[in-house]
Amino acid sequence: MAAAKTKTDEITDVAPPTRQMRRVEYDGKKVHIKYDISENGETVRSIDLKSKEKPLPVFERALKKLAGHAGIMMEMPTSYAVGLQARGVTFTWTKDILGATITVHKKLDSSHSPQVFHTVHKPSEPYNEKETGPAARLALLSTACVEALEDVIKEAENYIEGDRAQGDLFAAGKAKEQVDDGNPKRKASPKRSGPAKKKPKRAGFVR
Repeated sequence: MAAAKTKTDEITDVAPPTRQMRRVEYDGKKVHIKYDISENGETVRSIDLKSKEKPLPVFERALKKLAGHAGIMMEMPTSYAVGLQARGVTFTWTKDILGATITVHKKLDSSHSPQVFHTVHKPSEPYNEKETGPAARLALLSTACVEALEDVIKEAENYIEGDRAQGDLFAAGKAKEQVDDGNPKRKASPKRSGPAKKKPKRAGFVR
């Protein structure tokens, strides 16, 4: 006869909490990261982190690389796409498929304010498996863009964990940041888990 399951066994079966990125922004002065915390596949909290702690150069480089992909997504002439500056990206996870909208700025000679562009939203894989052919492929994020987005997610994870230009956050002391999770009783930080509980699907199309 099989032994009865103990409370310890039940606790072991519970998956650790994971993060899922929703928004990453950096304007040169403040980092803004929004993400959800999930437990056993269900979102239990949404975190809105704003910090003046400068990110590491690798964080800035990862975000900067999105500018070129944004120009391609908006079908901009190469000459005009020069000088685009990536400021943020919004992530979606419909059907566990990575999707994104990139925000870029363009300095104008005749204005003190930059022109702001938001790319169309594109997924990394069709939501409908019946969508095939050249037109369907063009509606997806390129493989190179997906890899660039995953780099941004990775560096955002590292930033949350305390990897910042001013040294280790937890070794240096309390961060100068605002965290709004709608819960005054904060739980322990979830284990880093990459982009999502499930690894985002890739398009599989090279453009």
